Amino acid sequence: MSYCVHCGVKLADYETRCPLCDTEVLDLNRNEANTEGYYQGRMDINGKKINKRFLVMLISLALLIPSAAVAVIDLVFSSGLTWAFYVFGAALIIWTFIVLPIYVEGKSPYIYLTADLCVSSLYILALSWLNTSVKWLMPVAMPIILSAGVCAFLIIFIVQDKRIGKIEKGGWIMIVTSFLPWAIDIAVTHYLTYSFIPEWAWYVSIPLLILGGVLVVASRNISMSEWIRRNLFF
Repeated sequence: MSYCVHCGVKLADYETRCPLCDTEVLDLNRNEANTEGYYQGRMDINGKKINKRFLVMLISLALLIPSAAVAVIDLVFSSGLTWAFYVFGAALIIWTFIVLPIYVEGKSPYIYLTADLCVSSLYILALSWLNTSVKWLMPVAMPIILSAGVCAFLIIFIVQDKRIGKIEKGGWIMIVTSFLPWAIDIAVTHYLTYSFIPEWAWYVSIPLLILGGVLVVASRNISMSEWIRRNLFF
């Protein structure tokens, strides 16, 4: 059994990086057979890479063909494009959420996250404009989407920060996520009662805040973080 030179956590024979602080393990005396044996269950498709352009084309066609069929049906039965715009918007959102990350793989996730947020917001605006009788889209759906986008940006920032260990990252992600129920509760409550006081979010957010805070504090203690890591991840 070896130990991390940076934080002192016990390391299994197959680990090549510390699971707590992500420090690289350099030990010439380690059992290489155990290290290689851990990866025997992985899937290897003859070392071939997926053709991203072809995959993007297939998914795009899978979304374009139904959209075109919907447009034709709408034109035939409604003498114009009416409800087809809902399908167009939904297809665009699916394309942005699925295809764009594949196309820009390896680049900053902030790029497609910003695109997802913009497309979703524009879709809500379009639905609100097409359905003037539906009053809850802008005051309820839009704040929820923007709040979820802010949380996603913060979570990506936390995940990409190499100075933070896995347990501390999990704690901060819980703390950030705990604010989303409040945003949803405030948006819905204000629409229904014109009050900004949350009603049910406390029961969801407070446990997340407490658990996240415990993980952040525990990550600063070697013995506690090792105990959590061993029981949580293995």
